[in-house]
Amino acid sequence: ANENLTPERSRSFDAGVQYFLANGLDVKAVFFSRQVEDGIAYITNYVNLDQQKDRGFEFELRYGSGKKLQASAFYAYVDGEVTTQTFAGTDTTFNNLFKRPRHSWGTTINYAPAPKWNISAVFQSFGQRDDVFFDLSDFTTERVTLNSYQLLDLHVNYAINNHLNAFADIRNLLNADYQEVYGFSTQPVNFTAGLTFNF
Repeated sequence: ANENLTPERSRSFDAGVQYFLANGLDVKAVFFSRQVEDGIAYITNYVNLDQQKDRGFEFELRYGSGKKLQASAFYAYVDGEVTTQTFAGTDTTFNNLFKRPRHSWGTTINYAPAPKWNISAVFQSFGQRDDVFFDLSDFTTERVTLNSYQLLDLHVNYAINNHLNAFADIRNLLNADYQEVYGFSTQPVNFTAGLTFNF
């Protein structure tokens, strides 16, 4: 659709550190940066955007106390912007990390009260995100804000024998009303149970 497109070029940088403690605790931190030149995007046609910059960091904490209790927590921050030329020939810079929150965090706890039992809980929190949608009524593209939301999932597993397991899952226990993509609903609180067989 556009014979004048040029290939994207990118440079990425990642740096991290991880520290293990004797009591079963370990800490990890990672920083990342990415720069894209001539990024390809679709506006009214496929075009080269001048420059895309993404950066952020992740922090993770893990704890394991023998085989009974394991826990972890994370926090992530990401930011990004694109610099491109307007029709007037001037540069403009704006945030374009659509569908991705700047802030997200969560925690996971696994507990084995008995040799055959395992119980886990996963909590995740996602901040506000921007999204865009195409309005068919007037053929325009509109930028919208998706609300922050929190999810809590529970999982229980029982090992009947070496091959057969029974499980039960409760997802979105908080019954959060949220959208990952604008205009598309997600499931409310829901429950599943079943058996798994390993040969």
